[in-house]
Amino acid sequence: MGHWLGLYYTFQGGCTTSNDGVSDTPAERTPFYGGSNGTFRDSCTSSRYPGRDPVENFMDYTDDAYMFQSRGAQSSRADSLSLQYRGL
Repeated sequence: MGHWLGLYYTFQGGCTTSNDGVSDTPAERTPFYGGSNGTFRDSCTSSRYPGRDPVENFMDYTDDAYMFQSRGAQSSRADSLSLQYRGL
């Protein structure tokens, strides 16, 4: 669903400043698999966006039961692209 709304994976681009093309998503080197259950992970310690990987984000590979988050700029991007390309 996220791709249909114009979103990329949170780990797209790895530890770069452009990672998923959304300004407020922390950089993430690789996808997270399984259930986060409060797991802390920082896979990009020297990137522009250091800190906790967005493992609960809908655009990661976390098990569905543990996905509950999207970033504010992801929502804005999805809204913009929906209006522009799909007229929703």
